Amino acid sequence: MLEAPSMSNTTSSVTVTEILSHPSVPAKTAWGGVLADQPYFATVMGSAAAETFDVADLSARTQALMGAHKRGVTVDMGGGNDRITGSAYGDYIIAGPGINHIDGGANGGSTPSGGEPQDVLQITVASSAAANAVQVLALPGSADAADISAALAGYRYKVVAPGETDYIKGIERVAIVNTESGSPSIVREIFLTARVQEIDAPYHGAYRQIAWVNGTEGADGIDLASGSTLLPASLADRMASGKQGALIFGGSGDDIITGTAYADHIRNGEGNARIDGGAHNAAPGLFVGKDIFEITVPTQADLDAIVVSASDDPLYTWMVTYGAGSTQKDYLRNVEGINAFAATGGNGRWIALAMDVHEVSGPDLGNFTHLVWAPGTTQDDSFDAAVDISAATQALMATYGRGAHVRTYAGNDTITGSAYGDEIDAGEGINHVDGGANGGLRPSGEKAEDVLRIRVADRAAIDAVQVVVLNPNAGSAQDRAEFNSGYTHKVVSGGATDYIRNIERIIIQDDHASSRDVWLAVTVHEADLAAPDFANYPYIAWIDGTDGADAINLASGSLLSAELAAQMATDNAGIAVEGGAGDDVVTGSAFSDRIDGGAGTNYVDGGANGAPLPDVLAAHAASKADFDAATVIELSSASAGADLAAFNSGYLFKLVNGTTQVDYFKNIEEVRIDYWTDANANGQFDTGEHGIRSITMTVAISGSRITGTSFGDTFVAATDLSADTLALMASTDSGISANMGAGDDTIVGSAYQDNINAGTGTNHVDGGDQGVWNGGTPRDNLAVTPLSQADFDALAVTELSSASTAADLAAFNSGYTFKVTSGAAETDYLKNVESVTAQFWNDVNGNGRRDSGETRSKLVSLTVGIFEERADPANPGYLIDGGPIAEVSKLAHVTGTPFADTFDAGADLTATGRALMDSALIGMYIDTGAGNDIIKTSAYADQIIAGTGVNHIDGGAGVDTLDVYVTSQAAALAVQTLSAASTGADAAAFAAGYLYKLDAGAEADYLINIEQVRVYLWNDKNGDGRVTHAAAGSATNEATLVVTLIGNPDPLFG
Repeated sequence: MLEAPSMSNTTSSVTVTEILSHPSVPAKTAWGGVLADQPYFATVMGSAAAETFDVADLSARTQALMGAHKRGVTVDMGGGNDRITGSAYGDYIIAGPGINHIDGGANGGSTPSGGEPQDVLQITVASSAAANAVQVLALPGSADAADISAALAGYRYKVVAPGETDYIKGIERVAIVNTESGSPSIVREIFLTARVQEIDAPYHGAYRQIAWVNGTEGADGIDLASGSTLLPASLADRMASGKQGALIFGGSGDDIITGTAYADHIRNGEGNARIDGGAHNAAPGLFVGKDIFEITVPTQADLDAIVVSASDDPLYTWMVTYGAGSTQKDYLRNVEGINAFAATGGNGRWIALAMDVHEVSGPDLGNFTHLVWAPGTTQDDSFDAAVDISAATQALMATYGRGAHVRTYAGNDTITGSAYGDEIDAGEGINHVDGGANGGLRPSGEKAEDVLRIRVADRAAIDAVQVVVLNPNAGSAQDRAEFNSGYTHKVVSGGATDYIRNIERIIIQDDHASSRDVWLAVTVHEADLAAPDFANYPYIAWIDGTDGADAINLASGSLLSAELAAQMATDNAGIAVEGGAGDDVVTGSAFSDRIDGGAGTNYVDGGANGAPLPDVLAAHAASKADFDAATVIELSSASAGADLAAFNSGYLFKLVNGTTQVDYFKNIEEVRIDYWTDANANGQFDTGEHGIRSITMTVAISGSRITGTSFGDTFVAATDLSADTLALMASTDSGISANMGAGDDTIVGSAYQDNINAGTGTNHVDGGDQGVWNGGTPRDNLAVTPLSQADFDALAVTELSSASTAADLAAFNSGYTFKVTSGAAETDYLKNVESVTAQFWNDVNGNGRRDSGETRSKLVSLTVGIFEERADPANPGYLIDGGPIAEVSKLAHVTGTPFADTFDAGADLTATGRALMDSALIGMYIDTGAGNDIIKTSAYADQIIAGTGVNHIDGGAGVDTLDVYVTSQAAALAVQTLSAASTGADAAAFAAGYLYKLDAGAEADYLINIEQVRVYLWNDKNGDGRVTHAAAGSATNEATLVVTLIGNPDPLFG
């Protein structure tokens, strides 16, 4: 609008602001703007009173400027019964409330952008309902006296709005503005004359259409064909130059519309229109040449009711009807498509009326998968790449090895593809599809393929699609005839039947992202070696088999390009194989492969796996029941039938997946089974609909962490671990952690401290040699995980001997020294193992958390374990862990076994440990557990627990304390002094130098050099077989001191 007022005056009680030109620069406004850029040269403001404005009242100077630049005025009368006479150019008029008479005058000149001007009347309302209620009525034929008077005065229309009636002439458009939102905007326009407008010339190149035409609410004749009087000659020339069409808004009424020779968009309102789109030329490679008829209906139901059928008017091709409740009918010819929308929103409908061929041009053609996109119609289409694609594009297809993408929708279509990789979607109907050759490559470098795409509604429909191999002696008469015509397969999907040949792959997909591939030829997809994220690819190629019996041999080298094979060796990268249905024989590569044999009886050899990842056998279960029941069976010479034949051919295992899949396999490190039942058909992996489980087939080694399988494993640390791992273990004095799973396993540990869980089965465990462990002797541990509370309670450790029998004797003769049983599920034969631990968790309250009292554990030592404190060489007087030596109660801790132990501090402690004790004058703690033990402690204050059995204890020098635990007062202490008169074992003990015998029920101790005995009453509250000390009165305390015996100078206990 105006940039700033220049001069104001009052004419006939209205205020007029006129633009002044610059006194020294005539082309400028008084404030320096460009006169030619001003849309209006005067602004008229009225009041609420009845007023009159006539453009003739403007100053001669302003009228001269208006004449020179062909610009009008903008008028806002403010209300009242006003009379307005506009200029000979485009004016913008607001009359306001009242009964107004408006003459827009002529509409000569042009807008600042060069378009055709209009005289516009603005009607302002306060709601959408009021906007919809505005009417423009033709005056001729009205019986109203005021209307007749206005018509006699030359007025053509009467505009009726809330609070406002306008008699108008010389007005081309009524614009209705709604102020309801607080931001006034035009919500409706009513055109009173057909009008042509042109897009600004600088922007022509960016649009398919460079002009738009607005019809009226009456019956218009809009003809934009060559020689049209509606199009200015300059615009027609520009349209011809750029091959760009027009946007045509016919409005209501029974219109007859003829488009340009270029791509037009034609939109019509109510009424029975007859539309000829004309030709649809377009600049090559710039725009799609297509005349489109656009429809907007009120609701989705109305949108669904639209029907396009053959015309009942022989001069037109198509007829558009709008459902049983509508009498509207539009006739079309030379229109290539219909775009239909509902005013309530949604995706709309595209209805193709002619097959279209879009040919790609421009740079980077090598990055396109297809160089042609050919959408069809819902009628019977025919497409032949050799005929319907231009010679220039066919030459490009040959250069780049790229094919076409064809989608023909419904109808009985016949499609012949190119000599390269095509994608074809024939839609519903009885279709004939010939993919042609599949030469060339994809942009990724993979071999091209001809693909038939089938679209269905849901997963059930995906599964229902049938792919039938045609046979001259089977099927319907048409099937046999199609076979004789060269077609090889029939694809049946709901209302579609496709007879096909030269198709390598069928993709069946639904609306929920589910899909199913049916391969008709073994197809190799090679990774793009130049891709920036190539290093992240889990596999370097993907191979799809067919639904027949395939032989896929990745070791032969014939399936893969030489470049890819070389890259596999460089990157240690394998291949993913989907065998499809059929009885397949698959041999993997020398690297990590993933192989899914599919339905049928398959024979799978994973080959070597030079990469760090395993060779995986994958299987998809058809249901949750099949998933749960899928089983891997170990083959042997005792197998029968096909199983024995497979075993004799070198296959070691058999996977049974439901009733449709059996895989015999070897050289596979992992079996991975999954299922997905899309119960709600939403295409998503919802809770309970899917699952995956893995069965390890070979021992997995990750550093020093070992994971076994559910079958019989053999693992030897010295030969199975890498040299790097063995060197690291040697440098850190650390051993292995092994979880061997089920099966009868044989394990040989490392030379360091190992923790081995052999799992269920009958296992043979050798803890291996032991190196030096800082602070004492290392301990190889067997970890047992009982399957039940009963198995935990029944855990037993038995010492083997020459008196053992059967399997126990055989184990003893092989050097095993102990046998561990945990119920019927696990038996372990052990040697060079120093301890056994067991832990069982009973989730009593079912909350999934290890609450207090729910976890029980046991420790059984098999050899005496010694731990010694160490002084910090850099900080005298402190231990290596930072604590002051003087504050430590004991400097060595010894743990015995439930068997007969012998311990001598002078011989069994290290020289370093003894030296620290000598310097600190601090003794040791020793608990030798059950068994008939012989104990000789240090020269300092020691604390000793000998446990049940007949024990011989020499406390040495220092004030030594023996702690005895009894389970009842009845087993309390009796002490006797030994002498030459003693008999039996007592006499033997006296002869060996022992002076006292302490009798505490299940425990008898022969003593020398013991200065104090403490007797505790023990109540094993948690049943773990170990004493728990806590504060007196604590619910968890299990030991109560009942008596203390102190030696007197004799020394006699009293």
